[in-house]
Amino acid sequence: MSPTDGVIREALDLYKKHFAHLFIVAFVIFAAIAVLQAAAASIDSILALLIVSALSVIGYFLVQAALVEAVSDIRDGRADLSVGETLSRAGQGSGPWRLHLSWPGAPSASDCSCSSFRA
Repeated sequence: MSPTDGVIREALDLYKKHFAHLFIVAFVIFAAIAVLQAAAASIDSILALLIVSALSVIGYFLVQAALVEAVSDIRDGRADLSVGETLSRAGQGSGPWRLHLSWPGAPSASDCSCSSFRA
């Protein structure tokens, strides 16, 4: 038995039980990205396509942050947060979707939950 079997099994169980909630969270962001891409394509402007491409990358990171928030919410067995609250929390965090001067998602001293860590 692999050490990751339990983790993968638990993750798949969460995804199966809460598929609708997780799907809606991701769908909201992906739908907004698709609308922006379609609008930029209809304008037929290279600048618009470049801007929407950058926004798409940010949107993909936002999807990941929102799904992380949703999964941490449903680990107790039920979804306590609405889709709007989940997206709001994902936008407020210091997750990897934010554009930093450092590498996206790199841990910082404020992210460390270790009590023995001294900055």
